[in-house]
Amino acid sequence: MSTINIDVVLDRGVKYLGNHPDDLSKRIALALLLVDARCVRTVEAGILAFRLWALPEAKTHTIEAILGLANEKAKSND
Repeated sequence: MSTINIDVVLDRGVKYLGNHPDDLSKRIALALLLVDARCVRTVEAGILAFRLWALPEAKTHTIEAILGLANEKAKSND
C-alpha cells in the first residue's frame, strides 16, 4: 500500500471541479498530493491536470502526457 494510482487521484479531482467551498478545499488537497508525489510542479498544475482529465478526449492520452501538459500550461501562466 505504498503507492497510489494517479488516475484515481485525477478521477477524484474531477469530482471536485465545482464552485462549492468544500470542492475547492478538496481540490487543493488533492493537487497538493500530486505536488508531494512530484507528479506536477505546482498546485495550479495539479488543478489544471484535473481540468484536462475531465475532458472526454483525455482518456486517449497517457497520464504522463496529461501531467506534462498541465505543468507546461502552469509554467506559461507565470
